[in-house]
Amino acid sequence: MKKIPLSENHNRSVSASLYMVERLINELENDLNHPSDMILSQVVYDVEDKDKEHFLAIIREIKEHIRMLSEKYNLRTRELLFSQLLQAKKSGIWVILCDTTSQRLKGYGTFPKEYAEEFDNDIARLQELVQRI
Repeated sequence: MKKIPLSENHNRSVSASLYMVERLINELENDLNHPSDMILSQVVYDVEDKDKEHFLAIIREIKEHIRMLSEKYNLRTRELLFSQLLQAKKSGIWVILCDTTSQRLKGYGTFPKEYAEEFDNDIARLQELVQRI
C-alpha cells in the first residue's frame, strides 16, 4: 500500500472525522451485542439474527477500512485519558440538567407552579449524583 502524506490541517480534519465515525460504529456494535438496559428508551430488536450477523460483519469491515486509512494517510492516533472522557461526559450531563429546570422549561409552556420546587429538587438530586461519579 502506497502511503500518502496529508497536510497537517487535512490530517487533523480527516483524523477527527474518522474518529467520530469509529465512535459511532463502536456504539452500533455495542448496541447489537449488548441490549440496552436504559429506563427511558427501549430498543426493540426488529432484525433477525442473520441480519445482526451481517451488520456485525460490515462493522468489522468498516473498522478494518478505518485501520487501513489510518496507515495509508498516516492519521493521528489520539491518546485519550479515561479521566478526561469521564469529565467531559459529566460536563455534558451537567449542562443538560441545568437546562432541565422548571425555569428553563418555560419555552415549552408554563411549568405548574405547585410542582416546580419538587421538580427542581429532583433534578438537583440527579445533579448531585452525577457529581459523585
